[in-house]
Amino acid sequence: MKDTSAARYAQGLFDLALERQKTDNWQKQMRLVKKVFKQDESFKSFFMNYQISKDDKKVVLRQAFGASIDKEVLNFLCLLVDKHRLKEIVMIAKNFNTLCNEAKGIKEGIVYSTFELKEEDVKRLENAVSTKLQAQVELENHIDDKLISGIKVVIDDMVMDDSMRYKIDTLKETLLKDVR
Repeated sequence: MKDTSAARYAQGLFDLALERQKTDNWQKQMRLVKKVFKQDESFKSFFMNYQISKDDKKVVLRQAFGASIDKEVLNFLCLLVDKHRLKEIVMIAKNFNTLCNEAKGIKEGIVYSTFELKEEDVKRLENAVSTKLQAQVELENHIDDKLISGIKVVIDDMVMDDSMRYKIDTLKETLLKDVR
């Protein structure tokens, strides 16, 4: 994690979560916040608009998340509004998730696919990779149009590539070796 303002805010929230013994609970809540901000462009645009007052933004946050997240997490989001840092919420949530996972010994990785995978498919992949690595793994799905089909899983410096792009490139290399 780089030393950015997003990393510092994530570290602050993580330290408070540890102190309150709420890391698991807040990790789930921050995943929800991240999901909402990533998926709903109009919601995100509302909070990026400087013509809307901070108080109005806080009212919307309370209405949107008040019943779903702890008061401390909601206060944290309001602090981000006050500091004009809510634009970094997705990165803050990602950094917070990484801190929580590191504390639990969970390895994070990315599964690349040509289309959005269903949550149960990602869970099956996590279980298979966890078994192979003999460590608990959490994967985040990213779309990569260059794959043609199949998937590619990247964890730390390890790559498991079962994509059509990889198979074509490997075949091409093999054919070129035979020609030389």
